[in-house]
Amino acid sequence: LAGGALLALIQAAEDCDDQSRVLLVRAISHLCGGVPAPELSAIEPALPLLSHLLSSEDVETVAEACLALNNISTRSDDGLQTIIETGVVPQLVELLRSTSTKILSPTIRTIANITEGNNNASQIQLIMRYDVLPCLLELLDHGDEDIRKDVCSVMSNLTRAGDHIQAVIDAGIFPKLIELMKSSEFEIQKEAIWAVYNTTFDGNPSQVWYLIEVGVIPVLCSLLQVYVYKADLDRVALGAL
Repeated sequence: LAGGALLALIQAAEDCDDQSRVLLVRAISHLCGGVPAPELSAIEPALPLLSHLLSSEDVETVAEACLALNNISTRSDDGLQTIIETGVVPQLVELLRSTSTKILSPTIRTIANITEGNNNASQIQLIMRYDVLPCLLELLDHGDEDIRKDVCSVMSNLTRAGDHIQAVIDAGIFPKLIELMKSSEFEIQKEAIWAVYNTTFDGNPSQVWYLIEVGVIPVLCSLLQVYVYKADLDRVALGAL
């Protein structure tokens, strides 16, 4: 970075064939996700290019651009805010409709990071502005386990902000989360339970009653028997009850 490698890669990626661009953007992604994390000012020049490449018709190029954005979003809240300021959030939400797992995985992780940031309320409000819930509901049926887990993580973050619990209910997401709590792997169950817990903690009485009506209590009781003393999951399930 100190030698100007990033700027050289950006310049080369702006005028080359798709195959070469994929390799160049992959190199940019690696620079953005270096260990230790580089200073934001050193990698910020890549953001306009990455934002532009999200609209590429080449799947591999879009996937690498999404990976780079995820690397930046993971490094700090400053990175998250800078990504938001580039205006890519509506593009990220639109990419949730992609059929490519290579695109979906880093995109959902970036959205999860945005909804988990320190400016949680305003960042969630921004995500919700772009009608993200129907996309997330559909992805809860995705065949990739990691994608389902990351979507549940987003739902956990969204329900931490009490203002959006009713929107999650209206989107019909809780029955699917409860289904995943019954039949999924531990990591998926854990995130789904947090979404339920947040709703019982921050929701109003009618919202909590809705969870009861869609059958959450028997599932929570069952999970208490399965996960006694495991990763605080029993505590969260008990708290939800």
